[in-house]
Amino acid sequence: MINPLDIQSNIVALLQAIPELVDAVGDVDSIQGHDDESVFAGDADTAAMNMMGRAILVAWTGAELPREGETRGWTHNFRIAVKAQSITDYFSIAKMIFDGIPQEPAGDGCNTFLNSTIHDECDGVQNADLSPQSKSGVYFIDFSITERA
Repeated sequence: MINPLDIQSNIVALLQAIPELVDAVGDVDSIQGHDDESVFAGDADTAAMNMMGRAILVAWTGAELPREGETRGWTHNFRIAVKAQSITDYFSIAKMIFDGIPQEPAGDGCNTFLNSTIHDECDGVQNADLSPQSKSGVYFIDFSITERA
């Protein structure tokens, strides 16, 4: 099993390498990964609610063990919390996340985040789910990444 925080760090680096996304949220520090040393304190949900202004928080939410006979490894689930002023703002930021092209050194400058290699031992983003439900101006994008066996 790959350390999920390694995958999360790679996701954050790719998002921070999308110029339009960084411009939309204000600066690169407004895109963070959640861990015990995160700028946004508390558990992932509390941290997301405490984000100020436009901001993005990436959190690992769990993993699923491969079933017997499956040809893939662990499936890691992630949540991107997006602090936005409106649902229109959220969809605009979500579009930048999925269609934005991470620049070097994190990205290759050619592939969108959706098609980027997030980790050398994993497939790309799968099962992306955007939710129009807001909790205090925070919207969510859930997705998974599966390890190659």
